[in-house]
Amino acid sequence: MAESPSGRTASLSPETQDLFISGIHQYISSPTFLSVVSSFVDSHCCMFDDDDYTPGQHAIFLEFVSLCDKLLDDTLTNLGCDAETFVKVLGEPEMQTSPRVISVIDSLKSMDDFIIFHDNMVARNRELERQEEVSF
Repeated sequence: MAESPSGRTASLSPETQDLFISGIHQYISSPTFLSVVSSFVDSHCCMFDDDDYTPGQHAIFLEFVSLCDKLLDDTLTNLGCDAETFVKVLGEPEMQTSPRVISVIDSLKSMDDFIIFHDNMVARNRELERQEEVSF
């Protein structure tokens, strides 16, 4: 991909850049993606029953990151993009003020943050335990 002297992704039109952003934004908000993430969380959150961090929890987190990376890479491929190009598009100065771009960046950062992941897994485990107690 050609870059302009400023480092911009010169070969991509604004429409193409918007297509990549829109595609990922729609995908990470889609029932398909959310279902896969929810299934993963529900099947692994039992390992997060306290506020302590363990190597096993970190291994589950790495598995989660790998799953998300694969899903996002597959989506980008379907859009005709690769991860490196997508990162460059996100970094374009004119993209930094777009609410959709900010939302995508925040979502991607949260998928790669162990502390957020851990807190969400603990919360989901507690929620499932409460549901189980109520059903007895």
